[in-house]
Amino acid sequence: MPIISLSSFKGGVAKTTSAIYLASLFSKDGATLVIDADPNRSATTWAKPGGTAVSGVRREGSCKTDAIAIVRVHYL
Repeated sequence: MPIISLSSFKGGVAKTTSAIYLASLFSKDGATLVIDADPNRSATTWAKPGGTAVSGVRREGSCKTDAIAIVRVHYL
């Protein structure tokens, strides 16, 4: 199982855009998992508006399943 990580301390370098684009491409070949560990939760907001980010589960004590969104994207 290949694992790809997109990271940078600097904002605005297209981490989220790249992750969503790659995930949509890879999802054509099978199940794909995106983990949004960014405190800004940009990918989470894109996939599930109002959703809980992974960092929110740790910090706020939310249920871990609150940070999971199953999304089928047909238009990418």
